[in-house]
Amino acid sequence: MAGILQALKEVFTGKKTSVSLAVGKGYTAGQAREDMVTDYSSYLNAGTGNVWATFKACDLVANAVMSTTFDLIREQTGKVVTNDRTGISELLRTPNAEDTFEDLMYLYAHHIKLTGNFFLLKDNINPVTKLPRQLYPLMPHRIKLITSKTGMGEVIGYEYKTGRDVTNFRKEDIIHFRRPNPSNRYWGLGDIEAGRSLYNDFIQRDRLNSQFQKNGGLPSGVLVNEEFDGDISEWERVKNIWASQYAGQKNIGKIAWLTGKWNFLKLGLTADQMQQLERDKANTQQIFLNHGVPLSICGMDKAANYATARQDYINFKRFTCYPLSLSFFRELNRSLIKNFDEQYKLDFSVNGLVDGKAVIDEFLPYLDKGVITPNELRSLAGLPRSDNPLLDGHYINTQVIPLEMVGLANSFGSVPSEIMETQVENAGGDPDRFAEETQAEAEGEIDKQLLSMRNRNGNNGSWNGE
Repeated sequence: MAGILQALKEVFTGKKTSVSLAVGKGYTAGQAREDMVTDYSSYLNAGTGNVWATFKACDLVANAVMSTTFDLIREQTGKVVTNDRTGISELLRTPNAEDTFEDLMYLYAHHIKLTGNFFLLKDNINPVTKLPRQLYPLMPHRIKLITSKTGMGEVIGYEYKTGRDVTNFRKEDIIHFRRPNPSNRYWGLGDIEAGRSLYNDFIQRDRLNSQFQKNGGLPSGVLVNEEFDGDISEWERVKNIWASQYAGQKNIGKIAWLTGKWNFLKLGLTADQMQQLERDKANTQQIFLNHGVPLSICGMDKAANYATARQDYINFKRFTCYPLSLSFFRELNRSLIKNFDEQYKLDFSVNGLVDGKAVIDEFLPYLDKGVITPNELRSLAGLPRSDNPLLDGHYINTQVIPLEMVGLANSFGSVPSEIMETQVENAGGDPDRFAEETQAEAEGEIDKQLLSMRNRNGNNGSWNGE
């Protein structure tokens, strides 16, 4: 991060009017237990190794969010910016030397799901324009908020700790994405903090199983020699012979042939251990559901039929992925894009994040009654807007007659051409081109009618005029 070394930001200037709050248990929190989730560091560890189901769930969500397409548009016209000169397009293509914009979206989804917070550093700021040339993601567990002593405790800066080094940043240097938290106005609420007992239970069970295996596990049986009267060396020799002939992968399935009076006691899983396996499975399923990932999406369970599978997919995209994408682009527009140009906006595509078929079924009556335009319906369904000016008009009934022309149609259900030409001109189209296309269509229709009448009369050479 060249810009961090280039300019260390100072929060405290002049009279000290700020206070450091360890809100959200940042790096000032005490040492957390390895088998518990208690702070942001343990939340991140849970999603990167301690709880495999959490990583899988976050990975599924992050991949869906990362694949969301977007365009840089002008907010008033809705047109895509093709000749940007502010530098924002280049910044979005290459936020920094290591990450792509899709990488930032992937990290955003993980950090938001795990901790409820995501931080982007505006780095390498231009001294003239005050605009950043690079964006770097920061780790939530290394950040501490600096708030003012007066008023409502407004955030005025941030501290970022790496090792023993602490760097101060101004408020405007950091973009803080966070989920709303009912009990804390400074820090967001993540999935793990909201379901802490569920993850503690999973981690403790996993550590118990690991320790069980480390200590040798439960033997599959006990071999008892009821007549043995030798010394310890003889006993060790007998055990070694048994191990070499009947233990290990190469000896699986062998029948043991022994002399003397031996008794073998077969040991299996107890009823309590069988219940433990079921509890572990149920705990894993609950973790996926806590992250908003249906079991049919993660592969834990099969959907009953195609309709159920499709509904699970729709619910996953609509209630889990879509809100994360919406929050990401709204905050980015407010805290970054508007600084480059007030007219700019990142417009992300909801296609695939919403159920387009359900939107069409729900809003099609509004289109038929002239309440919304075809372009508005396309936007609701996640489709790109069309440049055709006629698609920005309001229509009524199935004949798609413009609202201004209702009652002007002739007895054949068509609208006089001069009125249509006027409407096309008002909408910004070319009336001369429309007239030429209309005339060509009319001539083509006449030719079709003549050909049809000739075929009905059975005259392949000429039309008899009847």
